[in-house]
Amino acid sequence: MPGSSAPDLLLFVAGEPYSGVSDLDGVETSVLGRAGGFVVGTWVSNTTIRSRDSAVAGTGGAVAPDWHLPRAQTQCAELAVELAREKGLEVLVVDVNRAGALRDLVARWVRADDLFPLLVRPDGSRLEGEDEFIPSKIRKFLRTLPDATRGARFALPSSVLR
Repeated sequence: MPGSSAPDLLLFVAGEPYSGVSDLDGVETSVLGRAGGFVVGTWVSNTTIRSRDSAVAGTGGAVAPDWHLPRAQTQCAELAVELAREKGLEVLVVDVNRAGALRDLVARWVRADDLFPLLVRPDGSRLEGEDEFIPSKIRKFLRTLPDATRGARFALPSSVLR
């Protein structure tokens, strides 16, 4: 339940360095618009997650470049968290590229060939890849949580619980 020390579900995402260029995939502009450097009639999501105060390992404490979660993964994560909260479930979102103290969870639950985002239940059931993150599939995934695992939670390292 929200506010407790251990989550009911894990949601793994894969953040990446922010290039400074807006995510405009799928945007169509006229030749005139491209020539003038304008993007007309589009809406660009402002859901970029950035971290400026994290040091990159091995760089002597240098500040990390801006970091963000790709737009599609952000939308999937927001939807999954919202639907889980409606059911009274807590979701821990873990960026596999910045796991830090949660790297043991990543090592245990994430495989090399997994697609992101990846939603995992304590029984090991998985919902993976952007195509799977639609409301009906997420609701079914949450609804079919086996009775044996209802209330089961993921144990977190004590360093995270402080």
